[in-house]
Amino acid sequence: MDKVSKSVVPQRSPLLWRGCPRMPCGFVRPHVVVRNTDVYVGGGTCISFEYSRTVFKYDTVHECWSSLPLSPYYTFGLVVAKGLVVTVGGTSVLSSLTTNKVCSFDERGTKKWCHLLPSMATERSVCSAVSYKDYIIVIGGMGEGDNEYLDSVEVLDLTSNQWSLASPFPLPVTFMSTAVCQVTDRLYLLGGLSPHEGAIRSVISCKLPELLASTSPLSKDHTPKVWERITQVPFVRAGCAAINGKLVIASGLEDKHLTANTVQCFDPETKAWSVVGTLAAARSSCSIAVLGGAQIMLLGGYVDPKNWPSSLTRDVMATVNLNV
Repeated sequence: MDKVSKSVVPQRSPLLWRGCPRMPCGFVRPHVVVRNTDVYVGGGTCISFEYSRTVFKYDTVHECWSSLPLSPYYTFGLVVAKGLVVTVGGTSVLSSLTTNKVCSFDERGTKKWCHLLPSMATERSVCSAVSYKDYIIVIGGMGEGDNEYLDSVEVLDLTSNQWSLASPFPLPVTFMSTAVCQVTDRLYLLGGLSPHEGAIRSVISCKLPELLASTSPLSKDHTPKVWERITQVPFVRAGCAAINGKLVIASGLEDKHLTANTVQCFDPETKAWSVVGTLAAARSSCSIAVLGGAQIMLLGGYVDPKNWPSSLTRDVMATVNLNV
């Protein structure tokens, strides 16, 4: 397994942060997506059952929070597809069972969550989900059975509205952070949990065109190997983003179970990590939104690893001068 590089590139200037209006509620590992100038947050772990069903919207222009109507599910994945905010899987409020449903928020019409897209083949909650071009890609999560971790990968073709199975993930997994790099057409996953490895230290990646090609019936006879472990993370439970072809992580837990206080960048060409700045305040298990101008926004997480339920943070911080 690759070793973490200790090389550090000198900073040009200290990383500056600005505070944004606080979230209505604290979340652990929330799903965060961006649509135009709005940031949507939902689907993570929360101490409020009502808030766990809510998708919150942050308007970056007017700098204010609002909320969408309550979802019929919680512990869902969250994506933006066809201009719609979409939840994937989760747990039903009515039955407490894991679902395979895909819900879209009808913002222009009924103002309700609707089943406009077909259901997945597999019921799953706390999965990872991303959108890429005309596809929704769903990885891992928890099945209906107790401790049933999933390694299956499903892809929804939004042009045909058909789900297909893709090359499975290397291990059953849940709670992973995801980042799609549009520059290199790569998907990165890191920081999740697996019954095989516990807290995952690897960054696992694939070329998205190869992953999509693995859904073809012609590929089923030889199960293409599209996933690869490309490096190890300096700390676990980090939020991640892809910027300028590089992978950026922030917050997390270090080996001594202390909250990490650095923002680090992985360059796929040099295969080395570098520190690009420090956090305004250390936290773990946050998520990252990428704003215009290669800036990042940190949302959610907790401050005290020994007592996370009472240390959930609502603070939202955005970089002023990130340079990667």
